[in-house]
Amino acid sequence: MEIGVYIGLLKNIELLMIVIILYQLNSYLGLKFGQIHPLFKGSVIGLIGMFIMSFPYVFQDGLVFDARSTLIASVALFFSTPTLLISSTIMIIFRYFMGGVGLLTGILVITVTTLIGLLWKRYCLNSKALPFWLNVYLYGLLVHAAMMLTMYTLPAPLAQNVISILGIPVLLLYPVVTVIISIFLLIQKKYDESFELINDAQQMYSSLFNNQHTVMLVIDPQDGQIVDANPAAMNFYGWTKDELLNKKMSEINTLNSEQIKIEMEKARQSNKSRFKFKHRKANGEIIDVEIFSGPISIDKRQLLYSIVVDISARVVAEAEMKRNMDLFRTVVENEPDAIFIQLERRFAYLNPAALTLFRAHDESEMIGMRILDRVHPDFHDEVKDTMTDININRIQTQPKHRIYLTINNEHLDVESFAVPIVFNGQNGAMVIARDISSKLDAMRALKRSESNFRSVVKNVPIPIFIHQNGRFAFMNPAALTFFGASLDDDLINMPLTRFVPDQDVEDIIQNMNRVYVDKTEIPLHQRQFIRMDGKPIYSEVGAVPISYDGVDSAMVFARDLTIQLEMQRRQMELEMHIQQKQRLESIGTLAGGVAHEINNPINGIMNYAQLIVESENADSKIENYGNSIIRESNRISDIVRSLLQFSRFEKSAHSYSSMIDIIDHSLSLIKIIFIKDQIDLRVTLEEDLPNLKCRSQQIQQVFMNLMTNARDALNDKYPGYDENKIIEVNVKQKFHDNRRWICLSVKDFGMGISEEVRNRLFEPFYSTKPKDKGTGLGLAISFGIVADHHGTIDIDTVEGEYSVFTVMLPVDNDWHLM
Repeated sequence: MEIGVYIGLLKNIELLMIVIILYQLNSYLGLKFGQIHPLFKGSVIGLIGMFIMSFPYVFQDGLVFDARSTLIASVALFFSTPTLLISSTIMIIFRYFMGGVGLLTGILVITVTTLIGLLWKRYCLNSKALPFWLNVYLYGLLVHAAMMLTMYTLPAPLAQNVISILGIPVLLLYPVVTVIISIFLLIQKKYDESFELINDAQQMYSSLFNNQHTVMLVIDPQDGQIVDANPAAMNFYGWTKDELLNKKMSEINTLNSEQIKIEMEKARQSNKSRFKFKHRKANGEIIDVEIFSGPISIDKRQLLYSIVVDISARVVAEAEMKRNMDLFRTVVENEPDAIFIQLERRFAYLNPAALTLFRAHDESEMIGMRILDRVHPDFHDEVKDTMTDININRIQTQPKHRIYLTINNEHLDVESFAVPIVFNGQNGAMVIARDISSKLDAMRALKRSESNFRSVVKNVPIPIFIHQNGRFAFMNPAALTFFGASLDDDLINMPLTRFVPDQDVEDIIQNMNRVYVDKTEIPLHQRQFIRMDGKPIYSEVGAVPISYDGVDSAMVFARDLTIQLEMQRRQMELEMHIQQKQRLESIGTLAGGVAHEINNPINGIMNYAQLIVESENADSKIENYGNSIIRESNRISDIVRSLLQFSRFEKSAHSYSSMIDIIDHSLSLIKIIFIKDQIDLRVTLEEDLPNLKCRSQQIQQVFMNLMTNARDALNDKYPGYDENKIIEVNVKQKFHDNRRWICLSVKDFGMGISEEVRNRLFEPFYSTKPKDKGTGLGLAISFGIVADHHGTIDIDTVEGEYSVFTVMLPVDNDWHLM
């Protein structure tokens, strides 16, 4: 028995050393090369088990004992399940090849120990009811008690002999050894976990520090030496990392060395973490930066970790805001009208005129007071709604008469309006108020004379309005109708310039100034106005100076010329249509004659070529030449056929026509010209398009005009070849207003069309081309043709990029076929 005990002890010591070496190797490889794959770990442990099993204590021939149970028990607690299963499988296979009377018992020991280890690790190891050493001791006792029970798989006399000799030594020593090994592995595991946490923290620091977005520096506060700089700092300052690490902050910060040292000491002592400095870049540029700095310990050195933020734009914005605020105060405080600012329905600022208006001696008497406290109760609801519109909806109010209350509750007649502003970062309103008590007295005195004036002007059938201080002050009913308004309030106090085209605003202002200042009458002249619904209205207007409500004003007379000018325009369009029709008829007659003359020789050429091809003596070369002649003659014939169709002017007849045929016939006439100009023509025709009720020659003329304009636009922009020299033609069907429409669009990538040109594009004789290249009638005629077909022409253009002309034609335009 003593010999067995000693052998058991030696085996456990051997196991202890092997496990130490194993775990040290595992820890070293894991920390050096990262996580080791469980297959590799399990294989290494399995080989160690094979090594232990190669030097067993031989109880008798075929029955051996070794420390495999302690090895497997330790692996089960501190290694992953895949590692445990792989190592156990290797040891089972090895024990199988060892054979002997103890084969089944040995395999059973490995299997039982593995199962107990898995269950104990999952359900018992982390229990806080017992100390760790006692938990592992009970685990070792259970494992080796189970091992002893497996001995009963041996023949009965042998099993009894084994248990009597080895039972007590195994149960006394192996659990203790298991505890010792487990405690060592636990300590080593905690060390490894701590090391991994440190390594993770270093990697996180490195990942955070070495980025391209946030400028970061590590600085020695003793002398200001830059210890480390991230890539973003190199990009920001313009120096390489080596150059930055050789610099001190005194070479970057514009402060002197002593001031820099004082500021760094504040950061080191954590007395201050946010600083604003001016830094110098490699190119000499001085920029404003904000630095967030704090102490950090690296390799037992106390350093400063600093984040640098470029605030140049913010500094400029703050300076501009301060300048604007100073300018605001300078202007507002010298303004004769009362001006105050309301925030959250309370007074936040009052200029001197406002303090005088409210009879206050000092701003402190008013700041923070509710606005409604200084408004007559009759106007409370109105003022509440106004403040809601301004503070929430940001709507500017119009000047209105209200009654304010002074500090002494005296009534004040004022005219006030408000505009939304942002003051000290909050939405509020600036209110401008004027004491109109004297003005109201004067108005009452003039009321009778004004009533007489109104009674006369009101019944005049021509539009008359009074223009005062750039706004409407009076409108007679005819003037309201003229501008498309129903009530005086729709127009009174509205600026006249809102109702004239932008290009005429300056001229209107000059004319009104001549009336106000020079007291000069403006003779009758034609002028365009814009009604409230946006429609233009043409008139003949004149103005005379008057005094209205005691203010220099202008009384304007107007006569509506819209109908007269529209009739003149239609007459001019009709005359141009007739002239153009005559020209086209002449050209069509000439084109038809030329086409007929060409057809005869072409037919002869084709017949002779056919005879050559069919000749018995014709070889393959001659036959190819003959076929080429026939093919090219057919192409000429197609061109002549399209030319003939184009020349057939329809007087009044119209019929169902295929839009695809119209496009194809037109392209056959012009495609050679487009190839010559190196224009990429891209045509997309939707299948199954319905036939169009139209005059086909007229629609062909519209398409030809659009294609010609697109070609000219591309040739102006790209005189030679260019990959963007493209014209896109699209024809498709659309449904709109419960009707079917044919949509034809021609898009070119030329110079585009300016807004000024676009507004006049369909005017007859208006052209941007030289006189020898255009008459200015193409688009005007096209517009008339499309309108005659109950269709529309729309333009989408971006100047310098592209133009798209879209023609919309109804499939059925309600014409009766004749």
